[in-house]
Amino acid sequence: MARIDEYVKLNGEQMATPRRNIVLREFRPNFSSTVRPSNDYIETTDGSLLQEDYLVRTDSEGFLLTGNEGRGSTPIYILGDSFTEAVFEHEGQRFSDIFERTIIERNLDYRVLNGSYSRSTLLHIFNVFINKILRPNVVEGTTVLLFKPQIDVRVVNAPGSYWNEYGLFAPIFPANLQSEEITHDLDQDTDSGERLLHLMADACERFGIRLVFGT
Repeated sequence: MARIDEYVKLNGEQMATPRRNIVLREFRPNFSSTVRPSNDYIETTDGSLLQEDYLVRTDSEGFLLTGNEGRGSTPIYILGDSFTEAVFEHEGQRFSDIFERTIIERNLDYRVLNGSYSRSTLLHIFNVFINKILRPNVVEGTTVLLFKPQIDVRVVNAPGSYWNEYGLFAPIFPANLQSEEITHDLDQDTDSGERLLHLMADACERFGIRLVFGT
């Protein structure tokens, strides 16, 4: 979570505007640690998940490392939630890692950059897309493989949809919305998801990025 203080000049004096919290939902750059599913989490599974340590490493931009050798140069970005993040799978055995290894075996000049993060919504992903993928000089062949998050199903049923005061759905929290002031009187917004997908498709077209939609 990034905390931003904005300042404006008013009559020659510096004044602080309200502080906002922006949830990026991404791994830190150059991160290296192990994660282990808790007892409570294990109880929600079908028994196939082993309760052991799983290595999680990221590169200098916060994308999950695949553990593969001989990676190419043209990026294929994977964006999604826990389904494609898959931290409770060993490095080298995640979907993104196997996908990249298949590409390497076919002598194709690509590398897979997994920017997925657990409990992301489509609006969180759009934020990552803008801040980590769009750039003035896009490498020819750059691809985004987008998996619509499972939590979006819950977002549709929430008041205000992605612009909800509940932190699981909303990436931006205005400072003036204290918990006791939340009224939950926003109307449901069932169109925003489609609009966000159109925005991403339009941005990919304008920046020369190939977009693949995974379901």
